[in-house]
Amino acid sequence: MDLDLHFFEPSIITSDMTLDYVINDNIDLHSFRQLYGNCKRGGDNISVEIATFHPKMWFGYLFKDLDMAMKMSVKSPAFVTYERRYVSNVLSFKAINHMVVPYEFNSDDDLKSYLQTFNKALAIYSLIKYIDLSNFSVKWVLRAKDIKTINEKREDKLTDILK
Repeated sequence: MDLDLHFFEPSIITSDMTLDYVINDNIDLHSFRQLYGNCKRGGDNISVEIATFHPKMWFGYLFKDLDMAMKMSVKSPAFVTYERRYVSNVLSFKAINHMVVPYEFNSDDDLKSYLQTFNKALAIYSLIKYIDLSNFSVKWVLRAKDIKTINEKREDKLTDILK
């Protein structure tokens, strides 16, 4: 899927988002803008031996897989979500601290198959595509966290058992 990415460029993006994360619901482009910006900032080349691909070279290619896997994009590697709870018929919220984890993939197919195992369950901070210029090998680094709740994990297990 080719995607025109001119609207992801920083000159177009407004900085009026005050949340630490943006929910990806029904292809909310704000979450993809934030993820795109994180991918660009994280892809600064720090040496001559390893270089990064600009997201405009691959973002459209992975857009469908990212949309299926991503529940939210986050502004920083450490973030907080809130779980709604009812205690004695009183609504309360529990803060849950998260930290993204780096996952490495050696091919586009490995990354795509990994993303396809999630259904709106990942909080993604960044996705960077690297190339080692000494041997021209490609590597992906996904910094994300599976943020399924205990109830969602329980439902998934029950669904797998009943299949």
